[in-house]
Amino acid sequence: MTRSTVWKVLYEDWQMECCGTPFAVGDEVAWPLRLDEECRDPAWAADLSDLEGPVEALAGIEGDRSDAEDFEADDGGDIEAEGGGDDGGDFAHDAEDFEDDGEDFEAEDGGDDGGDFEDDGEGFEDAGEGFEDDGEDFEEPFEPSVVRDRGVTVPYGRPEPWPERARLTGLLTVERHGDRRPDTAGRVRAIHVVTRRFAETSADAYEVVPGERELRPVEQCPKWFRWEDSAHPGSRRGETGVLVELEVAEV
Repeated sequence: MTRSTVWKVLYEDWQMECCGTPFAVGDEVAWPLRLDEECRDPAWAADLSDLEGPVEALAGIEGDRSDAEDFEADDGGDIEAEGGGDDGGDFAHDAEDFEDDGEDFEAEDGGDDGGDFEDDGEGFEDAGEGFEDDGEDFEEPFEPSVVRDRGVTVPYGRPEPWPERARLTGLLTVERHGDRRPDTAGRVRAIHVVTRRFAETSADAYEVVPGERELRPVEQCPKWFRWEDSAHPGSRRGETGVLVELEVAEV
């Protein structure tokens, strides 16, 4: 008999409204998860998860790639296949025509203008080099890694050297943005819509009130979430997602 563990997972409203698919109690689902280790809100104290398992390099997990890698590989191949040799030739011909126009420009306006044009071109190259330097800031600071425990996989998010095993505590959350991670698959056992209260901190700015939370059981997760009109000035209430009980088989 396969053993299983029931985990509590937060599916935030904006994640569902942006990129999610509604689900119901009893459905089999597969979601990319992260562990919010910075969660200090007492409203979630009873729903935090403890994970302990081996630390593995993401690159070593078969079949997993980041969204960025998929995009580069697919788009690069499609562009080359669709363009073909004919389009490449047309482009080269247009470039030659452009050079001819440049010569006409020098003949009509004299050498001074031609020199100015060359200087501008060098300035453009310098700007390009600066852009390349900026791109280096977006490189991964360290190799991505994950921790696995009882069927759940979450990013480890720490530089090498890694320990053989790690213990993490936090709030499990569905994460559909950024680099893709291996999905965690399971069966939905229960769904509760989460309602939080927000207090006004400045004009049109609100912050969640720590420790206050209401859970409403439902059979199906909504696609869109509602905000309530408050009778108290400076206060608002809204649905911020669903708290899911997810039964995951231990592997």
